[in-house]
Amino acid sequence: MAELFDVIIRHQVYLEGLKRGRNEDFPKVLGQLDRALRTGLAHIDYSSLGQASKRQLNDLLVALRKAMRSIFDPWLKALTEWLERYMQVEVEAFNAYFNTDVDAAQVFASSKTEPMGADGLFWLPLLRGSTVYAMTKIERLVTFGYANQQSPEEIIRGFLGTKGNRYRDGIGRLLDNSTTAAVSTVIQHLSAQASMNAAKKGFGATAQYEWVSVLDDVTTKICRDRDGKRYVYGRGPVPPAHMRCRSSIVPVYSAAPTPHLRFDMWAKRQSADFINDAFDGKPPKRYEGSAALTLAQYKAKRSLILS
Repeated sequence: MAELFDVIIRHQVYLEGLKRGRNEDFPKVLGQLDRALRTGLAHIDYSSLGQASKRQLNDLLVALRKAMRSIFDPWLKALTEWLERYMQVEVEAFNAYFNTDVDAAQVFASSKTEPMGADGLFWLPLLRGSTVYAMTKIERLVTFGYANQQSPEEIIRGFLGTKGNRYRDGIGRLLDNSTTAAVSTVIQHLSAQASMNAAKKGFGATAQYEWVSVLDDVTTKICRDRDGKRYVYGRGPVPPAHMRCRSSIVPVYSAAPTPHLRFDMWAKRQSADFINDAFDGKPPKRYEGSAALTLAQYKAKRSLILS
């Protein structure tokens, strides 16, 4: 088998692609929210929302909350089911890397009561909280418009953003960033749980692991400081260290420390097959992960990861 250090980094490269692929569905949610907001505002027969009565405002908010819940509840249910399937794939991968046979269903169940290092939250409340945050921001957009005599068009613009700012100044962009960050962080958390449980069974509960950070220009200080540090399983921190964390852990299998390489230096040592597949043949200067992947595509990368 290839060196575990290289295996884990190649795994992380494709994991970043999986995160990107999973998050590609959220713009569809934003589109549904946009339509729900427009539908609600269409019932306001005034040039500004502030001209509506408080009863009309309350009716609008009640209808909007119901519409948003009908959007987010199915989204969260589908995401949770996908995460369970993902855990099956992830545990299978680490079982192969570490030559063990951990049960994916048990790891997934236990992950729900394992706080994340990024914020101390459990992963399911984090995802639920991201939907509550989104609904609160949109509701506040409406009440702000009411208080400031904004037109329905201005409120819609507040959600979408403005063309002059490439739509980066709208609530929708903020929600996209916050929600995809939460999803990516949960995926990283589940990966770390799969790795830790498989390694503890394969190498022993008193074995050590090493924190491995992806070193490039955007690596955070906490991950730089932890890179290369060794801990006994169950007695040290586990990724994610922060939102959108890309760090992972690898079992200590020799006394020699793993090399502290920048990502571009590491990539130059990898096989042509891996570089061609993950980065279109060009070793990247900055770590950005592979192209967007589906779960099936991600699973199919195992042979390249182990090459």
